[in-house]
Amino acid sequence: MNGLTGSIPDKFAFTPSLSALYLDSNVLTGALPPSLTNSTTLVTVHLSNNSLSGGLAFPHAANLTALYVARNLFSGALSLGANRGLQKISVDFNQIDGALPDLGAFPGLVVFSAARNNFTGGVPGLANATNLAKLCVPDVYESVHSAQYFLLVAATSPKMRSPARYPTPLRSSTLQTCSCLFPFQPRTVS
Repeated sequence: MNGLTGSIPDKFAFTPSLSALYLDSNVLTGALPPSLTNSTTLVTVHLSNNSLSGGLAFPHAANLTALYVARNLFSGALSLGANRGLQKISVDFNQIDGALPDLGAFPGLVVFSAARNNFTGGVPGLANATNLAKLCVPDVYESVHSAQYFLLVAATSPKMRSPARYPTPLRSSTLQTCSCLFPFQPRTVS
């Protein structure tokens, strides 16, 4: 935490060699600037634990492999473009809605974490996400108490295992996944 405040300036077009951006755990506000979301050089973006808002779209971030934007105020649909190189995506604790992206469109995807949002529908492309090691999404197939969410573990991937600290997962024939229920731990913001 650096104590940075205000919005992120739209200056990324002037930093063509920037490949990593670490601005998590600050007090940043406002929407992501177009020069950031359209950057073709960024590989890693860490913006978690801020108060950033607006849409969450990275339509031309062709080299992006890691996107961490959890615990912000992003809303609207999640749009990741045709970025087939994404490996780690964390968008937990926002206000994102609509459908989850097709996970099969990201062949190198290892982590996808999107709990505590307003997504609807299923988990598209899960059977084709063969490198996925961690999947944390809201359980969109059953009604659950708002203070809980599911950690889904895909049965289709040999790399996915239930963490030892959670109870043995239950198989769900609807999802062809396993799921573990654990309580949501609220975070206080000062």
